Amino acid sequence: MRKGLRFLVLCSPLLLTSLSLMLGERLTGPAVLFRILTGTSVATDRTAFSLLMNIRLPITLQAVLCGGLLAVSGAAMQAVLRNPLAEPYVLGVSSGSAFGIVGMSLLGISGASWVQFSAAFVGGVLAAGLVLGGALKRRQPLSMVKLILLGVAVNAFFSALTMLMQSFLDPYTFTASIGLLMGEISLQGSAEIAVAALIGLPAVFLIWMRAPELDILSQGHEHALTIGLAVDREMIRALLGATFSASVSVAICGIIGFVGLAAPHVVRALWGAGHRKLFPYSFLVGGSFLVCAHLLSRLLSPDNSLPLTAVTALAGAPLFFWIIRNSGGRNG
Repeated sequence: MRKGLRFLVLCSPLLLTSLSLMLGERLTGPAVLFRILTGTSVATDRTAFSLLMNIRLPITLQAVLCGGLLAVSGAAMQAVLRNPLAEPYVLGVSSGSAFGIVGMSLLGISGASWVQFSAAFVGGVLAAGLVLGGALKRRQPLSMVKLILLGVAVNAFFSALTMLMQSFLDPYTFTASIGLLMGEISLQGSAEIAVAALIGLPAVFLIWMRAPELDILSQGHEHALTIGLAVDREMIRALLGATFSASVSVAICGIIGFVGLAAPHVVRALWGAGHRKLFPYSFLVGGSFLVCAHLLSRLLSPDNSLPLTAVTALAGAPLFFWIIRNSGGRNG
């Protein structure tokens, strides 16, 4: 049973990507898709070629990238904080990143993609710092319940600030920023997607390189200290990498919740908790999850895509409930 599920999960990126490229208001058959991707049908299927290469493929790649970044970010946060509920959305990092982006727009700062990514990262770090600063006390273990409660508070605080700042934006900028809070995958240029991949994927790689240390941290900070691991340094590295990954996703797709929560738990259930496998498989599962969510939003509402956070919450919220019911009270 588990082997079959593993095979299905590993095949899901290819399957869902293919469906995302084929399905929509205009259907693209498998044969046409194959001919276009292999470069043998450009002249005879120019409309299908343009639709596929200029719209559906960039959007699908964007969904894979954002979902993967959020999933790895959530997996790293859960390892460092030893909390199955930790993820960018729950801990307020996503809302902090959105706050940074809207604050940049309010100040009239715009332009290159790296400026937006920097603003998102600063806002995300600020939110993460507030949550950890409130949860950590000298000579006392990290309270998991306090961490989640502070994350909810910081999330609400930065969401409120972001909405207040949006009311001071000009109509055009305000309209463009609405999708930031609801989560959306809008058509981006190849340059923006390339920049996001070039700065987001190295952060994922650096997190993956710390897998042995995160395996030790996930067993408990006291255990890590006894074997000589620099706990504080490893925590900071992992959390900065996780925050950076989530910030890149927020900068191009807005706030999308529950991907970082659901994907790592699916991987742990199928492959175990070892982080060497957890991070790459979480990236695949998270990317597939977001591609599926975006495909559903397109099919259910072709004229006006549904907010992605609402779609992902339909799957993520029940899992969140199940985790709290079964393990949330043990870490108080």
